Amino acid sequence: MSETPDPSADLKPSDPNATTVLREPERARAWWRQDARLPYSTEPQAHLVRNMAYEIGVAIVSALSMLIVVFLAYGGSFRDVYTLTRAYAPTSSRVALVTVGDDALYLWDSENPHPERTSRAMLANVVRFLEAADADVVVLDYLLDGNTEEDVSLAEAARSHGRVVVAEAAHLSDPASGRRFSVAPAAAIDQTTTSGIANFQEERASLVSEERYVRSSPLLARVARVRTTGPFPSGIVGALQDDAAVLPSLALQAAWLAQHPGADPSSLQTMLQLSCGDTPLRCKLDWSDLGIPAAPTPPSSILEINFRGPEQGDGLPTIPASRILRAMGETALLEALGQPGTIVVPDDLRAAFEGKVVVVASSSTGAESDRFVTPFSFPVFVKPDMSGGRIHAQIIDTLLSGRHIRTIPTWLSWGMSLLLAVAVVRSRAMIRDDLHTLGWILVGGGLLASGITLFHLFDGLTLEAGAPLAGTLGTLFLVHLRGWAIEDSFDSTELDDHMETSP
Repeated sequence: MSETPDPSADLKPSDPNATTVLREPERARAWWRQDARLPYSTEPQAHLVRNMAYEIGVAIVSALSMLIVVFLAYGGSFRDVYTLTRAYAPTSSRVALVTVGDDALYLWDSENPHPERTSRAMLANVVRFLEAADADVVVLDYLLDGNTEEDVSLAEAARSHGRVVVAEAAHLSDPASGRRFSVAPAAAIDQTTTSGIANFQEERASLVSEERYVRSSPLLARVARVRTTGPFPSGIVGALQDDAAVLPSLALQAAWLAQHPGADPSSLQTMLQLSCGDTPLRCKLDWSDLGIPAAPTPPSSILEINFRGPEQGDGLPTIPASRILRAMGETALLEALGQPGTIVVPDDLRAAFEGKVVVVASSSTGAESDRFVTPFSFPVFVKPDMSGGRIHAQIIDTLLSGRHIRTIPTWLSWGMSLLLAVAVVRSRAMIRDDLHTLGWILVGGGLLASGITLFHLFDGLTLEAGAPLAGTLGTLFLVHLRGWAIEDSFDSTELDDHMETSP
């Protein structure tokens, strides 16, 4: 009778000093895990095809990582992307724009259709028409310094309306203190109007050109405000010389007037002068003191502009000044003949201007100095795409509506970056290279899509996606770079096989 063989007999070593290694059967690999790759494959064509998606994905990750770093290093912001994709946002319906273009300049004086200085008599006619149309506040986005023969007509029109704001330009004169220098409007005009700082002091060269780029703007400034006539020393006799004036921006002055019907236009500047300290400018006033809907930052800080839309696409009623001049034609002819005339306002123009803040600004092709680069020119940032007057109008609209840029806290963005980086590292051992790379690229795209959605739904809520995106893609690149480094010595998937079959 034969003995039944012992299955374990073959496992017993003949040499008593030998060691026995027992291995578990190799487990089936899930579909998302790739087969072991040999450092030097005997089938190079199959190796190339199998890893093509992975190699392309890593190249994309590398390029995106570098682009994001360069974009952020040169002052780029993902808010520009959000603004561009929104294109149009709701408005307060309290602001309108009158554009003085080439057609209006030609209609006013066909013999000099491109004047160096816009006629103040023409601006006076526009102000008179807006008064007849019951415009609440008129903003003239023009520098009106220096005396001219037409000052009296503009001053009279401004006095008749009673709520006209004109522009001043404040030039940085003392970088250490932030003090600025401003030339006041002509004396006759200054007596019947109130002024606001018109230039955007946060202007800077755009990313790829020398054009001025505007993303934010100050609302208050301390300036040395002067006006002289003639050469020194006789020119300073009786001239305006205020070395510590506190002026609001053109937009803030207009929004304050709109919120305070019947108030003295100079009251705001008096209030600011009493409550604001020396440079750097600090003010005790908050938004409730000004009677304006609260913004995320105090009035003395820089205001991030929540653009309402691109040029001619922001929902603000925009009327060319040439229409106003044509409507004023009959009245002007009667006045030229020495007879009083009544200004007749067409119904559509009355509907556009009645009870609103109306910004009058140049749109002439010869006024390139008053055009700026905005986020709507992203990603080129080369050609100025919006007039200064329209930017003022959009800032006024945001001040009156309370729709401002709000930024998700920085610590939350960095925390998100850390969590995503950890997830990239942990998922590397679970998913094959090509799917891992593609999947995290899609996660980065989803992060950007989430930022766009938040910005649209909550009108200005901003997730700065730069840190999370850079952290995710940078970690992804480093993880796969490590895989490259060990592939020639011991392939990562072979290591997985070894770990699965080792005792």
